[in-house]
Order: sequence, then structure tokens, then C-alpha cells
Amino acid sequence: MTTTLVPLRTFEVDFDPDAKELLLQFTRNDPFAIGVCTAYLSEHPDSILDLAQAFEQDFESALSSLVERVLQMLLSDSPPVLYATCVLLSQCDEAFSEKILDGIWKGMPWDATYPPSLSLVLQTLARVSFVQSDASGITLHERIKRSILWKLSDEDKQSACVSISNYFAQSKLPDEEKIPKAHYYLKKAGLVREALQLSIAYSTAFVKEGKYAAARTLISNELSDSSRFERELRVFLLHQLSVIDFNLQRFDNAIASLQQVVQELSQTDNVAGKLAAQSQLANLYAMRGDFNAARREFESVLSEHETHHNLSGVVATCAQLGMMAFEQKDLPLAVEKFYIAKTLASTLSDSEKQICRLNWDYLHSELGEARLNELLLLVKPNADAYIQRIHKRK
Repeated sequence: MTTTLVPLRTFEVDFDPDAKELLLQFTRNDPFAIGVCTAYLSEHPDSILDLAQAFEQDFESALSSLVERVLQMLLSDSPPVLYATCVLLSQCDEAFSEKILDGIWKGMPWDATYPPSLSLVLQTLARVSFVQSDASGITLHERIKRSILWKLSDEDKQSACVSISNYFAQSKLPDEEKIPKAHYYLKKAGLVREALQLSIAYSTAFVKEGKYAAARTLISNELSDSSRFERELRVFLLHQLSVIDFNLQRFDNAIASLQQVVQELSQTDNVAGKLAAQSQLANLYAMRGDFNAARREFESVLSEHETHHNLSGVVATCAQLGMMAFEQKDLPLAVEKFYIAKTLASTLSDSEKQICRLNWDYLHSELGEARLNELLLLVKPNADAYIQRIHKRK
């Protein structure tokens, strides 16, 4: 089949000097108003006095009405190439280059009666200021965009968004550049399941490759309406976001995500998951220097491990509290917690015993034997009493 180049409206008007001066006067030299009037006058050349009167009575109302009439003119074409271009651009939430827009256009499900390139179409729309261009690319004028969006069906919006998404997914751009854009427009198209699958697959790959910014874009876009997810999936995405933010050294964001994870898991029977997340949260607090918050979280975790008779959890949490106390130079507390962990670990696995011995050896090397024994003598009564209580609970 031979492609037919559709003759486009040119919006050209041969103004005489007086008519041009009148046009500039009632449009207030506004480029967009001039463009809309020019487009209309290209088919209604005898209407300039009527336009002048309408614009002088109520500029905004006259302009809005004229925009609708010009769009109706574009829609009356067969095929409505200029209108279709406006529809496509109405779904672009950022400026794209002419090359990208042309690539998207070629991926639209047009028949052979549509032009194979957008170049001439964009020039025609630019002539009447329907599209604007700058260094970042080409965008649809906001007033045209509002009018188009008011008319569009969900099916037309989806078709345009899927075409934009497909363009980026199949482009030769690096994955970290194209996949977030493909995901964004796939989600905008309403294909939420497909968008989620793309997000999880690529964010996991990006994290493994150290491309944390791209991974964050995918996950945060999914979580922008997290209420639609089941709790288990929401927790997974929040935890993933926390890991990404940690690697980006966005500690406040990582903490906020983990706080949500802990809150979500507190409403389930997944005690192990909640305590693991709470321990991670405590470590993040400590890394940020908020030791009081870190201690509160660790003590809450310790209390739950005690309640559930989880000796491994008690030992691990005591060791964490001991290390944090040592970093704060609270040496008596550090010795007490490390001593408790080492003593209770005697009935645990070899690896747990070894970790506790290494912690104790570290204290010994840092404090010296005399100072360590002095501190141990001070804290041993309380520590032994705690150890006895734990053994009685078993």
C-alpha cells in the first residue's frame, strides 16, 4: 500500500496592513491569541470584525470559545492529523524532542492515510502557537491541552500513553533512562499490573547494578498510590525503597519507609518480619546519630524476643545494644550487654558463640584486662540476675 501524504491546513492569511493592525490590537499582541485567530480566519476570512468585537467585550471568554472552534476545525479533517497530534502531545507530561515525538508517532496505530513523519505537522501547529519549543523539547500549549483532555475518552488516552511507553521500552536509550519513562506512561495508561511487574523486575536489577536513582524512581512511582496494594506487596515495596534510600544516603527517607514497614507489620502476625524491620530501623537511627531513638527500638525488640522466648534474638539484640553503648562511650552498659550476650550464647550455635566471643575479645583489646574486669565486677550482679530471669522463661 502506498502511503498518502495528507494535505495539512496551513493557517495562512493574507492580512492587509489595517487588518493586521486590528488583529494585533484586539489580541493584545499575545502570540497564542494571534495564532488561534489566524487559524480561524484562514477559513473564515470575513470574521475579523466579529472577532474584534468579541475579544474587546471579554478577552478570556472569546479566546476560550475560539480555541474550541479551531479544535473542531481540526477534528473535521479526514483524517484529523493535527487534532491527533494534539491528542498525542496532551499525554506527554514532559517536553520531548522532535525526534522522540516522531518515533512515538510512528508507533501509533495509524493507517496509511496518516503522514509517516511529524515534522510538517509540528511546524503547522507551531505557526499558530499550539505547540511550544525550547531547549528541553516540544510541548502542547496548556490551554489546548486542557481543552483536549476535557474531550478525550479513556481509550484514546490509553492508546497514546501505551505508544509513548512502547517507544521508550524499545528505544536504544540506557535502561536506567528509558525504563522509568516506559513505566510512568504504562502506569498512566491504566495498565497497573503490567507497570508493577516492570517496576519490580527492573528495580531489583537496578539495585544489583548500583543504579539506585533509577530504581528509586520506579518504586516511588508505584508507591504514589500504595493504598491499592495488598499489605504484603506494600511492605515489600516500602522495604525495597528503604534499601535504595540507604544506598543513596537518604537516611531520613529510608527511616520513614522503615517506620511504615514496622507499622504495617505490627498489624499482622508476622512477628519475625516486624522485629527484623525494627532492628534495621534502630540501626538506621544509630547511623543518623539518634541514639535515644535507636535504643528505644532495640529495647522494644529485646522485650518481644524475651516474651517469645527467642534466645537467639535476645543475644543478638543485647550485642547490638552493647555495641551502640560502646560507641557512645557508656562503658558499663557496653560491658553488661556484651557479657549477657556471651553468657547466653553458650547454648546457641557455634557461629553465634563465635560472634559473641569476638565482641568480648574486642572489648578486651580496647579496654585492657584490668579495666574490663573492673567494669565487669560493677555490672555483673545486674547482668547475672537478667540471665537467670531469661533462663527461667525458657
